[in-house]
Amino acid sequence: MNECNIIKFAGYRTAAKLRVLQRFLHMRLGVIAGVFNRHHLQVSENGVTLKYAELEAVLFDIFFAAQRESSSQIDVEQSTDLMINFLQNVFDRKASGSVEVFCVKVVLAVLSSAKLQEKYEYLFRQLADHNNCISSNKLEKILASLVHISVYLNESTAFGFEQIPETVGSCFKQAGTLGITEDIFIGWLLQEPQLLMWLPTLHRMQMGEMVHHTVKCSLCKLYPIVGLRFRCLECLRYNLCQMCFFTGKSNKRHKLQHPVQEYCYETSSCEKFAFLKMIKNKLCGSSCQLQYLSIQPHDVAFET
Repeated sequence: MNECNIIKFAGYRTAAKLRVLQRFLHMRLGVIAGVFNRHHLQVSENGVTLKYAELEAVLFDIFFAAQRESSSQIDVEQSTDLMINFLQNVFDRKASGSVEVFCVKVVLAVLSSAKLQEKYEYLFRQLADHNNCISSNKLEKILASLVHISVYLNESTAFGFEQIPETVGSCFKQAGTLGITEDIFIGWLLQEPQLLMWLPTLHRMQMGEMVHHTVKCSLCKLYPIVGLRFRCLECLRYNLCQMCFFTGKSNKRHKLQHPVQEYCYETSSCEKFAFLKMIKNKLCGSSCQLQYLSIQPHDVAFET
């Protein structure tokens, strides 16, 4: 994970560190949920703390099940030990000898191979009440568990505990009298609140890892660009591979202050045409809404 520290932007740096671990584990969310149920650790047991021997039994079963259905070779014992060590470092700094079930579920969901919305739905179900809503206290609990991860990864400057109250407030602007519904919760998360922007970034890094873009990096000349691709919104036909972007490289033509567009999949002809039309409208002074979230370099979550 130390190699990820060359990445200039905190959102990508945090995601890259977790991707190192995620790539090693091969966990489906359905398998994770099924094993917890077999160990009688349903939603009602989320507040229970597991001793490390109990935690080891749960994790071993998860990785054993993952091994049986995966085409990849999984060392069950090594994966179990790795995850126990990670959970201990994240949630048990004082060496109490136990970790709360809910915290374990959060970490495993984050590192699973599930789609992003499936992860959000799973997290919501863990704390939803009988009205299928979550309170501000429950949302704080989810956020605190996620922030523990970024703090362990030495990313607390961009994603720290002090940001939780404001983040909760931004979600509860839409709250009803009973709390936040699942639709509001997921819709809010899909807007990528700054405190958690590393989570959807992790998902896009996973999606784009093996994607080949039929363009050349304007700096290092890599062709094709593999992984995430970044297109400058100010420089015409200026593309960066993820390594050049991550390390903040620039030249006389392209400046770090320029906003860029991230692509995690190869664009179609229609999308390329739409992008050129957007650039034309921008140059002509017309208003145009971007189809993708552009990256503004001055954003605190993208600074060292």
